[in-house]
Amino acid sequence: MIYRATIPGEPVPKGRPRLGRNGRTYTPTKTLAWEKAAAWAIRESIPDSGLDEPLELVVDVYCSRPKAHSRRRRMAREIKPTKPDADNYGKAVCDALEKSGVIVNDSRIWSLTVRKWWTAPHEEPRVEVVLTRSV
Repeated sequence: MIYRATIPGEPVPKGRPRLGRNGRTYTPTKTLAWEKAAAWAIRESIPDSGLDEPLELVVDVYCSRPKAHSRRRRMAREIKPTKPDADNYGKAVCDALEKSGVIVNDSRIWSLTVRKWWTAPHEEPRVEVVLTRSV
């Protein structure tokens, strides 16, 4: 079975853990807010919950194009070979899937593909998620 979800808004990669004054580590606020919003969007799109089997995950990240790009370059969708790293986007989506309750644990994802794109002028920034049962 294949599940699809779209997370609207500017994608946010998983932030590096920070060290607080009390000596404990914490996840940055921006990352937590995005994961919470993403979990809601995923929950609305994927009715099943508690998936506890091998899963394949494909994540397409569509980021807003900087205004510094030339007009000619801005006409079509393009590969985004710049920072942040693709694996950080993948981690954030995996955590959102787990927070949404769709999957029991993100360790059940045995195959992860993350692609980063600059949006075309008519496109909105978003993250598209495709989750496939492997069994």
